[in-house]
Amino acid sequence: MWGGVAVLGFASFQAFAIVHECGHGAFASSRAVTVIVGHLTSVLALTPYYPWKYIHTQHHVWAGHLHNDPAVVTLARWRLSNRVPWVARVAWRAWIPVIALSQLVIFASYPLRMLREGRLGRGKAWRSAVSVLVCFAPHVLFLVLVDARVQWLVFFAIYLFITELVNVPHHVDRPMFDRKLAVWEQAQIARSCVYPTWLAWLMTFQFNLHAEHHVFPTLPWYRLPSARSGVKAAAGSDYTESTGLRWLFANRTRSLSRVALPDTE
Repeated sequence: MWGGVAVLGFASFQAFAIVHECGHGAFASSRAVTVIVGHLTSVLALTPYYPWKYIHTQHHVWAGHLHNDPAVVTLARWRLSNRVPWVARVAWRAWIPVIALSQLVIFASYPLRMLREGRLGRGKAWRSAVSVLVCFAPHVLFLVLVDARVQWLVFFAIYLFITELVNVPHHVDRPMFDRKLAVWEQAQIARSCVYPTWLAWLMTFQFNLHAEHHVFPTLPWYRLPSARSGVKAAAGSDYTESTGLRWLFANRTRSLSRVALPDTE
C-alpha cells in the first residue's frame, strides 16, 4: 500500500508537468484535447487548470519583475523588504517544502487576485470556478468517503517535496528587475537544471531546461533540448545551469536569506 502511495506522489509531479504543457497550449494541436487533459491531470497535480494557466501566462509576460510577476510574489516581497520570515528559513534548513505549499496556494487563489485587480471577467470567473471544482472535489470526496487520510497526507507530502526539488532552483536566486524583459532576455531570470535524459523525459517533460523554456515558452517539451545550445550561445554569461540536484545540496546548507536575497551575500 505504502509503495503505491509513493508512486502516486511521483505521478502527481508528472501530472503537474502535463498541466504545465497544457497551460502553454503545447500538449496537443486540439484546444479541446488540451483543455480536457489539463483538467484531468490537474486533479492529481492539485493545480486548478485555468487559474494555473492565467497566473503562468502572466509569469511569462512579466518574468522576473519585482512587482508584476505573480508566480514569484513571495520571493519579490522578501527582496523588497530585504527580509525572509523565520518560518521559511527554518523550513529551508529542515527540507520542509513550505515554498512548494505556498506556491500551490498562490496558484489556486489567483482568481481572487484577478478579482481585486478588476481582471476577472464573467468568462474567466466561470472557467476558474469549474477548474477549482474539478481539481479539488475528488480529493474532498476521497477524504470523506475513504478512511485513508494518513495515506493522503503522505502522498501530498511526497508531491510537495518533489515539487520543491524541481521548481525552486529555477528562480529563487536569480535576478529580478523593475522593467519588463523581452522574451530573449529571460534566460537571465531562469536556471536550467540538467538531469539524466530518461529522468527529464519521464518526470519533468523537460521544463527543467527552464532558461530554454522562458526563451521559447510555447515550444513543445520534446523540442526544448534541441534549443539548448542556441540559447546558451545567445545568452552567454547570462545563462545559468546546474547539474541534477547540485544547486539544492549546495544551498540547503546556507541560510535562505543568503540564497533568496543575493545582495546580502
